[in-house]
Amino acid sequence: MPHPAIASALLLMATSGAPTFVQNVAIFEAAPITETLSVTAFGIIKDSRCGDSYFCTRDNQLLVAAIITDGDDQREVSLEMGKPMAVNGGTLTLTSAGTPATGRGAIHLKKYALDFTFNPSR
Repeated sequence: MPHPAIASALLLMATSGAPTFVQNVAIFEAAPITETLSVTAFGIIKDSRCGDSYFCTRDNQLLVAAIITDGDDQREVSLEMGKPMAVNGGTLTLTSAGTPATGRGAIHLKKYALDFTFNPSR
């Protein structure tokens, strides 16, 4: 969980109409996005990102299993890196995995440090 001062600053930004950036979120950590909205990643569905963009035969995709909490409502979702998802009050985008891609197999979950961007509706 982010430091309380950071969380307060994020909430202030989210209510001001400016995009909110939440960085370095660990798997299983709840990340506050707005006063009532949070996201908790709980697994990696697919990580086929390319470590070498020159020679890549993969589809270069990261899918993260997450729970979106909005007040008392929760729903499981698949967040694809770089693709905005409509949520209450705007869109949520997974912007970074926080760890580089590897061609040597699975990445340990504790190495992921996810970044999210919330763009409020205008």
